[in-house]
Order: sequence, then C-alpha cells, then structure tokens
Amino acid sequence: MKRFKNTLLCFGLIGALALTGCSSSDKDSEEGTKKEASKKPSNKTEIETPSVNKMLGNAQIGLTGVSVHDPSIFKDTDGTYYVFGSHLAQASSKDLIKWSYLGTQGYTNSSLYGPLADSLAGSFAWAGLNDEDCKNGYAVWAPDIIYNESYEWSDGTKGAYMMYYSTSSTAFRSCIGYGVSKKVDGPYEYVDTLIYSGFTKNSNPVTTTSNMGTKTVDTQYTNTNIVDIYKQATGKADITVNDLTATYFNGNTYNTSLFPNAIDPTIFFDTEGKFWMTYGSWSGGIYLLELDPKTGKTIHPTENTAEGNHLTDIYFGKKIAGGYGQSGEGPYIMYDKETNYYYLYMSYGFLTANEGYNIRMFRSEKPDGPYVDAAGNEATWGTAGHNNVGVKVMGSHNLPCLMYSYMAPGHNSAFVDDDGKRYLVYHQRFSNGTEAHELRVHQMLMNSENWPCTLPYEYKGETVKTDGYKASDVSGVYFAIKQDPTDNKVAVQYEAVELKEDGTLSGYLTGTWDVKDGTCYIHFKVGAAEYQGVICEMKDENGVDCMVFSAVGNNNSTLWGTKY
Repeated sequence: MKRFKNTLLCFGLIGALALTGCSSSDKDSEEGTKKEASKKPSNKTEIETPSVNKMLGNAQIGLTGVSVHDPSIFKDTDGTYYVFGSHLAQASSKDLIKWSYLGTQGYTNSSLYGPLADSLAGSFAWAGLNDEDCKNGYAVWAPDIIYNESYEWSDGTKGAYMMYYSTSSTAFRSCIGYGVSKKVDGPYEYVDTLIYSGFTKNSNPVTTTSNMGTKTVDTQYTNTNIVDIYKQATGKADITVNDLTATYFNGNTYNTSLFPNAIDPTIFFDTEGKFWMTYGSWSGGIYLLELDPKTGKTIHPTENTAEGNHLTDIYFGKKIAGGYGQSGEGPYIMYDKETNYYYLYMSYGFLTANEGYNIRMFRSEKPDGPYVDAAGNEATWGTAGHNNVGVKVMGSHNLPCLMYSYMAPGHNSAFVDDDGKRYLVYHQRFSNGTEAHELRVHQMLMNSENWPCTLPYEYKGETVKTDGYKASDVSGVYFAIKQDPTDNKVAVQYEAVELKEDGTLSGYLTGTWDVKDGTCYIHFKVGAAEYQGVICEMKDENGVDCMVFSAVGNNNSTLWGTKY
C-alpha cells in the first residue's frame, strides 16, 4: 500500500473498484552501456535483429483475467493456490497460470468476513470506515494468510487459517488486525486489533460527514492499545505519556519519519518455529514483531534501544528497513531452505503507472536482519535515504513482444513451492493510459551467489534444463534491458546486444560473458559491474518460444535478455 493510497483506492458502498493501478542513472561509461541520443533502438544498424510479433492490443490486458491489488499468495493443502489482495479481492488457481476471480469482499460477496462494518468494527473504530480519506466507504488493505497448526481455539482444538489485514484512513492513521477460520476461504472471525499508528499526544477529535453518516475519531494515544502494551512490557501499573517513547510525537502529531504507517502485514515462521509479522509503509520504515503461535497476538520487546540505524521499540518492534521520509512499503519475507536465507521484498516509489513503483530485494541469515542488498547496503538506510539501495527486481520496462510497456510492478509476495520452484507474485499496470492492473506470476531461478533472478515473462510452466547449456547454445543476439536501482517513471526500453562466441558483448552492453558448461548459470562483466545470472527457455507474453537470461549485479542492477 502507499502514502496517499487511501485517496486513490478507497471504495464506496455501491461503487466499483476505482483503481484496481528509465532511464539509467548509473554512469553508463562505468557500466559498459552504449547509449546514443538518436532514436531507439540506438544500435539497430550495428546488430541485425529478428522481427518480433507484438501482442494483440486486446490481449495485452487480459492475460491472467484477474485483477488483485497487492496480491498475497497462499497454497492450501489440496494444491489450490489463492491470492488475497487489498479491498479483499480474491482469486484462485490450480496451476499458477489460469486464475479464477472469487469476487471482492463487501461488493460481490461477503465470504471472508461477512458484513464488513460489523465484522471489522474493532479496527474500523480507529480507521478505515467512512473516515477522512475513505469517506463514504471502506479501506481494507493487503491481507496475508497463513495456516498455523499451533493456534488454539476456545474449545481447545488446534489449527487455524489466520488472516492479518490493515484498515486505514490517512497516510499515517491505520491499524492492523487479524481473524481466524477453519477454512481458507472463510468466513474469518475477528480476534483483535494489534498495532495502531497515527496517534496524537493530546485529544484530537476528527469528524467525517458523508452519505454514510457522521463519524468522530479521537486520535489521542489513549484510544489505542499502546498503554496496555507498555504495561505488559515494563511491568508498570500505570503508564503516562512520559513513559512512552518521546519521539513518537512531533509536538502533538505522530512522527512519520521514525515510525510506520501500520499497514501491509505479512506473516511467516522461521526455522526455529518462531512466528513473525513484518509490516509498515512510508515514511518511518518497515518493522518486525514476534507473534504468539497459540494466540496470534504480538510479543513486544521489553525495552527501547537504538544503535545507529537499528531501532527497537517496545510498541512497534524492530525496524528492519526504511524510514526517514523515503518510500518503501509492502514488505514480504520469504525463507528459502536451499540457500538458508530470508529474502525481504518491498516496493519503492508511488504506486500509479507513471510514478516509478518498483520491487526491491534484500536478504539476511536471520529473520530479524540485518537485511542487505547485493552491493552490501543495509536495508535500514538511515537519513541518507534509499538511492541505489536494494536489488532492483523490476520496474517499468518494455520488451519486444509487448503492445504496451509494463508499468509500476509492485507490492509482491513470493514463495517456494513444494517442488522447489520459486515464484514472484505481484500486480502490474500498463502504459495504456489507465490505472487498470492485473495479477502477474513469474518464476525465479537462484543464481550462483544465491540471489533469486526473476525471469522476464509470466510463468507458463517452464522448467530449467537439467543438463544445462554450452556457450554455443547461448551465444547470439538478444533484446536486453538493464534495470538500474532507481525509481524510474519512464519504462526502460529494450536494446540489441550480441553475446559473441568469443565471450565478448557488443551493442547495448559492452564487456564479457561466459557460461558454466552443464549448468544454467551465466556471468557478465559490464564495465565495473559483475552480474551473476541464469538461463532458461520459456515462452514470451505472445506465447513464442525464446531463450532468456536474468542476472543480478553487485551494483543492485538487473539484466534481462530475450533471444528468439
């Protein structure tokens, strides 16, 4: 989700979904990227390229047939895949390729919670129902689902599907709650609201009047659960404002530079069986809290600590990324047992088509960090900001088969399937003049340095060649893009690059390349940067067979290439 996203994505009670949606900044001479000021592609006269069919205009929007914003992936025990998204849009699939739309909670069905106003009344009392930015409607965002075999029901039975969600009324006043169910598709029974943001030091009544009536919310901290949390953490019988972290407030207002907007929760178990929730968005950063597996409730630190950019707060937990007014939202942590890394994904930029939304990646050997990128930068970047911090998984880009550029990919989830295949799941907008978006699923392959490399096209069942490739298989002319770690608002355009048989590159990229015979690993040296990548045969978005490479650089840039 996003700062000011409330205004863009709230729903009326009877309305339909209102918004359901680079240039290289690195020194090109150092990166070995050949550019010209003339028309794109600049090197068509240098390298002969094959003709490529564009997608039909009416097929560009409709590849998956479903639109789920901020999709969170879950696989049930019967093998069915589900995605749940903001405003509780839902879809399911048996193969990650064909998806069936399950409707949107509160509009075409009420399967997840029942009537929202009643079911989520505990969270809506603070934010998300007919209140400021969601006047005349609801704002229920970015749910995440997990099955927890340790959850204890009131009758003593164990095991529950748990859904953590957020409701929001402004760019900083939000809260996170959760519900439980004995079926993946609900209904989910509301349990509690766990984390609040946007509270003020003193009384501050906010009144919203609309066709739904008049609602007043007093945003003073005493109207949240923060006093109870501090009592539990400190053992004090009485808590006053002087016992709270002083930097929660700038005067009377909430400090958005250091503390999060309480949205976008995602949940996971670590290798030791500990249960975690990561959450947060703009401007104060991404936080992590431990959860009690038996109850689903938060387990809070018992003291506040701060060392450099590493902040641990009694109420919000441990900061693992972001902050200081920079973009960063939609955190998702995927554990990969093969590499023994936890991978943290998040989205930078603003979510609309032309505002530079893009996906970044970090990793850590521990669930609570520190998370670092391929260049060695920590995700807790501090006051210097996030310029060039985080592996650029993908941003707005164009590939030769596309009718429209793909714009503002973001707010992803990711998972390792039972067969060991890895997938990235996200929403994608287009350069067609609208903010319409679709679900996308791409396969990821691990490179030789244990960084997931996302393949350029939607997953269509492709499988890595088990006996690998030889250099002679891979050499040839590719349509390539280099995605630099910037929030690019203009789509990166493809250019022709030749992987010559002598191991050199010409055209768009200059440098060297090589493959390790019998593997799918490919290596590039482009200027001062080293890229470790993978090779795979797949189909492009037009269904045409092609060979692709995807590589992660030690400069946080990524390379994609397609050979027909």
